[in-house]
Parts: sequence; C-alpha cells; structure tokens
Amino acid sequence: MPRDPNLLKHWRPEPATNRELRAMESVERGDFEIYRNKMELSCWEAYQTFSRMGISPMIEAGDAAVGIYTRQGDLAVGIMGTQLHLINASIGIKWMMRWFYEEPSVGIHEGDMFYANDALYGGIHSPDQILFMPVFWEGEIVAWVAAASHETETGAKEPGGNPPSAQSRYDEGMILSPIKIGINYQLRADMMEMMENMVRDPRMQTLDIKARAAACHILETRCHEIIAKKGVDFLIGSMRRMIDEGVAAARESWRR
Repeated sequence: MPRDPNLLKHWRPEPATNRELRAMESVERGDFEIYRNKMELSCWEAYQTFSRMGISPMIEAGDAAVGIYTRQGDLAVGIMGTQLHLINASIGIKWMMRWFYEEPSVGIHEGDMFYANDALYGGIHSPDQILFMPVFWEGEIVAWVAAASHETETGAKEPGGNPPSAQSRYDEGMILSPIKIGINYQLRADMMEMMENMVRDPRMQTLDIKARAAACHILETRCHEIIAKKGVDFLIGSMRRMIDEGVAAARESWRR
C-alpha cells in the first residue's frame, strides 16, 4: 500500500488556491475561450504524436490519454481514447507533490520525468503506464503534463497485461510506484534497463516510453508558449477556470 492511502480519495479537484483565484480574475473571457481551444488542440497534437510513435497495439488503437494538469495535480484539459482514462494521472501527481517535492534524495526539477503503473498510485490497472513531467517557469512548478496508455506486456505470470489466473496483485508483473526515470529531459539508461528486464518485450517497453516522453515534451512546450505570450498567471487562471466550469457543467447535467 502507498504510505499515504488517503490520497486515493483525492479524485475530485483540490480547493482553489489563493493564487488560482487571483489569476482567474485577470483572465478575460475572450482570451480564455481562445486559449482553452489552443490547449485542447495541443493535447490533440500530443495524442496523435503518441499514437504514431508508440508500437504497442493498444497505443496504435488509441487506448491512450494525454493531459495538462494544475500544479496540484488536477486535470484541466486532456484527450483520451476512452473516457475512463480521465482519472489516470491525478493521484500520481498529487502523491509526487506531497512526497517527492521536498525529498532531498529525489526532488522535482525541470526536465525530470516520472513513471508509474501501480493502480494504487493512479492508473486503472497495472497495464496502464503513465509518464509525468512538471512544467516549470522561472524556477517554479506551474503545471504538470502526462501521457498514459495501456501496455500489452507487463511481465505478468502469463503473457499480456491481464493474466486470467492471477490470484493477487503480485502475479501481475511490473507494478511501479512513481519513480524518476529521466533527468534534464534524458531518460535514464539504468531505469530503462530495469524495466526491459521485467517484461517479455523490452523493445516495446522502451519505445513506448519514448513515445510518452515525446507527447509530454510537446505539451510542456505549448504551455511555455502560452506563458511567454500571456503570462504565467494566465495559464494558472485558465486551468482553474476550466476545472471550475467543468465541475459546474457536470453538476448541471446531473440535475436534469
């Protein structure tokens, strides 16, 4: 179990911070609509790149998800092949912000890449493998980006990621809590070797990780472009407004 199982209850958006509230006040409606669409198009760009670069049949079929998240780990905008993957990355990001941000042996720095597939830290099941990247601006984490997909080989007791004869989670092969697999935008060779050694198809494992990293790098770049043009508070306020308006729309649909 995670050292902080209470985080599993944090699927809902976190309360808005004072900075998010102030940032929302400065976001004009017209600009918000334009850049909300821009962020969605950026997610489509990353999703299509991910689908074309990955070699897993599930990635090629579209069983993947990419998204831009707030500093706190809440999804602001994303694109996914199945709506179930809306929840894939939030818990992992929240866990990392709570346990790695000030952890001197790990830390979270610009260009870091983290990876997880244990469902207790975010995914639906162990075949859902997620790569997370922080988005920094002037030394500060202002957002996160993530790319997730179903991997068809996890080193389980039977080939594939869903062994029918599994009697516990320990029969499912590779189950990773969040680990740092990249530094300064470079994947670590020791981490790649470790994961390749855990699965039956090492080539697919590594190439699909690189596809996830490419998707995240696209999203990080697009976030930087928005900040450079409109300011960091505009990005922060826009993400929070997208979350709040999404919550309001969902509640309205339930009342109907």
